[in-house]
Amino acid sequence: MLRRTKIVATLGPATDSPESLSAIIAAGVDVTRLNFSHGSAEDHMERARRVRESAKANGRFVALLADLQGPKLRIARFADNKVTLKAGQQFVLDAAVDKEAGNDERVGIDYEQLIKDVKPGDILVLDDGRIEMEVESVDDTSISSRVLIGGPLSNNKGLNKRGGGLSAEALTEKDKQDIVTAAKLGADYVAVSFVRTADDMHVARRLLKDAGSEARLVAKIERAELAHDNAALDAVIEASDAVMVARPGGGNRRRRAGGRAEAHHQPRTGTQYRGHHRDPDDGIHDRKPNAHPGRGVGRGKRGDGLHRCGDAVRGNGGGGLPDRSSPGNGADLHRRREAAFDASVKASYP
Repeated sequence: MLRRTKIVATLGPATDSPESLSAIIAAGVDVTRLNFSHGSAEDHMERARRVRESAKANGRFVALLADLQGPKLRIARFADNKVTLKAGQQFVLDAAVDKEAGNDERVGIDYEQLIKDVKPGDILVLDDGRIEMEVESVDDTSISSRVLIGGPLSNNKGLNKRGGGLSAEALTEKDKQDIVTAAKLGADYVAVSFVRTADDMHVARRLLKDAGSEARLVAKIERAELAHDNAALDAVIEASDAVMVARPGGGNRRRRAGGRAEAHHQPRTGTQYRGHHRDPDDGIHDRKPNAHPGRGVGRGKRGDGLHRCGDAVRGNGGGGLPDRSSPGNGADLHRRREAAFDASVKASYP
């Protein structure tokens, strides 16, 4: 039976040894994620090389996903690496404080523009929604808040504003440089963080093309305002090759394209890649002409493994997607899934 669910593993120091990397690939990893928030270009190049070698040794193709950092919407660091916040206490996000000297009263912030993006009454969420606080006052260098939901908080955790509205651009100068690195190391997918509009994806695709890459693009939906704007969200989906929706509290969900079909975007691991033949024994796609015409190499075809949303909703195969226009063919199930998704978004962003 074809396993349609794919496994993505983030690489790091724990997988740097040949034995560890080979073990996760042998265990079934389909995609290895290179987190560009950490490490140098040389680190990522070396890890990519090791993946290709290990995949070849295991007789498998394992894709490379370059995950761009995006704007640094994070707190800085604590003197003791971690603090515990209590509901009701005051806590300050301070752009002027030493970024290595945070404590249980205040901590530095990397995204200093946040000071101009918030106002009293706004709700800030930290560490994927595990910590919540309400802004009480804002001055030129800091944001004073009252903790609503406390708990442990450690170095460099993410922060966001409930309801969206942050002005940070999706592609930073570092991201643009990292796109060139992703092209050099032969990334199969590039993920764009904190996407605002379809234009962000168009710019990323142009930069990839200029760097000589045909990598597929993944849009990471992390801004609440985009999740609430169906037209903008549909445009982002149409401009992307895959979509991952992140929401506070952890967990990822797939979202439909408009009201027409639910797009199940899955990394490809078969021998077909955008019209090129891939030899599963060499660990890389060799870009030879398609050796198996008629086996569904086009976008949205069976065996494709990754479906462009536009093809899926237009009914060009869809790799097993049910036909929503036919009663009894999965339409009711999809409507229930969509209703459950909308309910989860409303619960996350009241």
